Amino acid sequence: MAGPSARDFGSIRDRLHLRAIVVIVLVAGAYHYSFATLGRSLLLQTPLSFLALVPLIAIGLAWATARRSGPVASINDRQVDYIIGIGLAGAAGVVALLSPMSLGASFWTYRVDLLSIPLFVAAMVAIFYGVRHVWLLRWPIAFLVLAWPVPYLPFLGDLMRSTVELTVSVLAALGAILPWAHPLTSVSAGAFAIDHAGGSFVVSVTAACSGINSLVGFGLIGVAIASVLQGSLLRRVGWLIAGMALVLLVNVVRIEAIFATGALFGPDAALQVIHPIAGLVTFNVALVAMLLVIPTFGLELRRPWVAAVAPSAPARTHVRRIRGAVLFGLALGVGFAAINAMYDRFDGRDDSLIVAHVAPAEIPTVFGWQVAEVGEFDSADMFGSGSTWSRVRYTSTPVARLRSSLPLYVDSITTADASVLAAYGVQAIYPVPGYDLLGASTVELSDSVVGELMTYVQPQTGRTWSLVSWTAPTGSGTETASVERLTILFPNARAAEIHGILPNDIEITGEDYGRTEEFLVGLARTMVEEMP
Repeated sequence: MAGPSARDFGSIRDRLHLRAIVVIVLVAGAYHYSFATLGRSLLLQTPLSFLALVPLIAIGLAWATARRSGPVASINDRQVDYIIGIGLAGAAGVVALLSPMSLGASFWTYRVDLLSIPLFVAAMVAIFYGVRHVWLLRWPIAFLVLAWPVPYLPFLGDLMRSTVELTVSVLAALGAILPWAHPLTSVSAGAFAIDHAGGSFVVSVTAACSGINSLVGFGLIGVAIASVLQGSLLRRVGWLIAGMALVLLVNVVRIEAIFATGALFGPDAALQVIHPIAGLVTFNVALVAMLLVIPTFGLELRRPWVAAVAPSAPARTHVRRIRGAVLFGLALGVGFAAINAMYDRFDGRDDSLIVAHVAPAEIPTVFGWQVAEVGEFDSADMFGSGSTWSRVRYTSTPVARLRSSLPLYVDSITTADASVLAAYGVQAIYPVPGYDLLGASTVELSDSVVGELMTYVQPQTGRTWSLVSWTAPTGSGTETASVERLTILFPNARAAEIHGILPNDIEITGEDYGRTEEFLVGLARTMVEEMP
């Protein structure tokens, strides 16, 4: 039997390209709201903002995989394709439809919606290409799981602290050589004074500036690139580690460029002009540099498969007609799109009203405590446009049931996007340089509110630093458009005299710190009771 002609082969190839576009459009439509909110995170300077690139990287991986593979053996059974495709779509539907009902607001905080995307994509591939292509594209499909933020969260706190300490140490060492900035250790670790026009201003290097964002971004892109390189696993891992080291290095160069600009042209030029674009520029420079040095590591891109006689090469799929697949896929896509559109009630964010909705929340007062405003922090880069981060000082009076001889501080962070609070956890934004984390535990503050309790200690001096933090929605009913994280901070807690502690059921870090932790939990429970 004669093989297909050159015209037939070209027609099959064109249809394969067309069906790839159809699959991408159906997936994008089915998860339009999830992808839109994922893309919105690119505007934030959080370590997980680069997760928005995962779907695009997965498309590139799928193209590269298909390009380097030979003809796929066909099972020639469309019933099996549809049975497996419907099963995968059903599993995706269970995650997309039932998990919001059981998890409530936590469903969106931990972005469970993203877990169903790989299942839906696999279903579409089975229906449009056949089940053998699902196996062929298993790694690009599995790569979509990396868009789910939860697996990253346990490691971000320690990684952020490490990158902050490393970056600050390098900058402090360079401060002894370069003339434009010097560290202010008396103020806080990470604070640098920049002299300009006879005066000076202070720039703080925080987690958002430490290079952790670019490190996660390069890790995602680098893993995808390494998977399509030809060479030993050791060489590919070496290339990836070298790229991460380069990303941290160029981040130091970026910060020094900001310092230099501030010294020469002032704070506006440094923070309003250079700062917003320098990170993107240096990240792309590092990425291009690592692409150029791939041959240096003894690696090369895997070559595409080439048929011995291209015109008579067999079709890469047994699915010749896609009219039925299009109709079935369209029905699934519309159904999933309707489900996905309902997620806006979990997100609670309306960009046109965000500034009006997200206002500084009123921190609850406690009888016998005086509250004084300390100031506000710029939170837009971390928690989104319209978010707020304010701090007040709490000082007890003799009539307070719970009393402390030293003041406490209470931070209030409000944002319209609950998922960014998960990205920037408590340990991520309170790294406490020079202190070691003694213990962290969860505590029940009320029937519906669970908090985090942490104690740090400075090994050299024995000074302690304790906190308790919890998150709750603001507003009520349909007016709820934001969430608030309240954190009580107790610096140098061991030096304070505290009174009025009532026994409670919390798990303390140790006898030396137990009274402080019981005091903080008692105060937090009182605050929660006072909240509307």
